[in-house]
Order: sequence, then structure tokens, then C-alpha cells
Amino acid sequence: MTTINHNPFEHLCKDETARETAVRKAFTNIKAQIKEMLPEFRYSFLMDYLEIDNPSIGIYEFVSPVINISYRESFQEISYSKNRHVRTRISLHAFSELTRIIYRETAKENTAVNIEDCLNEQKYNHKVFEKAVEKHNTDNEG
Repeated sequence: MTTINHNPFEHLCKDETARETAVRKAFTNIKAQIKEMLPEFRYSFLMDYLEIDNPSIGIYEFVSPVINISYRESFQEISYSKNRHVRTRISLHAFSELTRIIYRETAKENTAVNIEDCLNEQKYNHKVFEKAVEKHNTDNEG
């Protein structure tokens, strides 16, 4: 009798690895393009941001007074929220460009695998940036 060692779920594992790579790459590209935009903002306080990497729990964040973006490895998800109250302070075009960057980098035409369903839009929470700055200042004391 011949035994065939074939895992019927092997293709799913390969797809998940490709998906994880594509989502991580999209997050990295989104972050880089948003950082390039910051000097275009009219007010210096809107150019502030923090990057918070927690590899032990698989959460990576970019937080600012304008936009917050996070990547969660376990869900292979990119969450984002834009502060609609700063639209007129950075220009409507720049505010819209933030959304275009996110969707361009996750479009199936631009990724090795379809990751369009990895996006999760959330309501902007001002406290996220304030808490991030507070934690950053506490961690860097003394």
C-alpha cells in the first residue's frame, strides 16, 4: 500500500503567508507615504507623530493628530482613523490624499494577493495620540 503524505490545507498556509506579507508591506508603504506628506501640513503640531511597535504582541501603530494607523498581525488587519476636525487645517486635498494612499496600497491591482478586506476604518479618538505621547515621555524619562 502506498501512503501519500499530502496536506490538503497546505495551499491555505502558503496563502496566509503571502497575505501576511502583503498586508505588512501595505502598512509599511502607507506609513512611509504619510510621513512624506507631513511637511505639507500648514501647522507644525499636525506634523507630530509617534510610531509604536509592539512585536511581542504583534501590534504596530502610527499615531498623529491627523491620522492613526495600526497593523495587527493576528488579524492581518490595517485599522485607520482620520481626524475630520483638521481637514481645513491641512487642506481638503491633503486630507483626501490620506484615504487615497490607504486604498491605493491595499488595492488588489497593487498587491501580490487580494488584501482589500484587510481594512478597518474606525472613528478617530483624540485620546490615542495624547496617551501615546504621555507613554513616550514616561518611557524616556531619566
